[in-house]
Amino acid sequence: MNTTVLIVEVLLIGFQVLIWISLFILNIFGYQWIDPSKLTGWASLISLGLIGVSYTFGIIFNSLVASAYLPWMKKLVSKWRQSYFATFKRDDLSLINTRQMRFYVMMKSPDVSHYLRRQLHRTQLLRGTSVNFFIIGILTFVFVVKQVGFSLPLLISVILVSIISTFLAIFTWRRSFHKYIFELMESYYRLKVVETGISGTQNNAEKSSHNDKKPQKESE
Repeated sequence: MNTTVLIVEVLLIGFQVLIWISLFILNIFGYQWIDPSKLTGWASLISLGLIGVSYTFGIIFNSLVASAYLPWMKKLVSKWRQSYFATFKRDDLSLINTRQMRFYVMMKSPDVSHYLRRQLHRTQLLRGTSVNFFIIGILTFVFVVKQVGFSLPLLISVILVSIISTFLAIFTWRRSFHKYIFELMESYYRLKVVETGISGTQNNAEKSSHNDKKPQKESE
């Protein structure tokens, strides 16, 4: 299931990359030379080729976008970790990085790990989509100016749609990433600290308080 989700995610990102690559080519050479009637006999082969190319482009572009987003992601994770530890009073986890948490959850609870992986795949798709929407918007604007002709209402529409779609993709990515980080930390805490640390500490504290009360009853 996770493999299928990952493949679909990479394919979607790759198709988006193909869209702005096509726009880039059309901006340079125009579109008058394209004759769809000559491609009908090759439709199946072209479709298979596009799927393969999209998958490859998706892998490459996803890695590039991840590297570009990395500084911002580190700042967000640091901010959310501090907020999480301050809110839930769990400073004992502050030295554990998210990679260690992810591997621990993976070993201790495959079901939770699969759920978190689906969240991560959704986050990666939104991250790549935000960049692709931005590039597609710019190239669409250039295409309208060069190939279609100047039209103020059309250009304004292209600009608005590009800005809104890019903003929504970034906004949704940030919320999805925040949800993933929060659930990763909470999963790690419940699997490791609650089960092995706090529960044992609470039991020892209860035994200690129970033992402290016995001498008082005897003295009475």
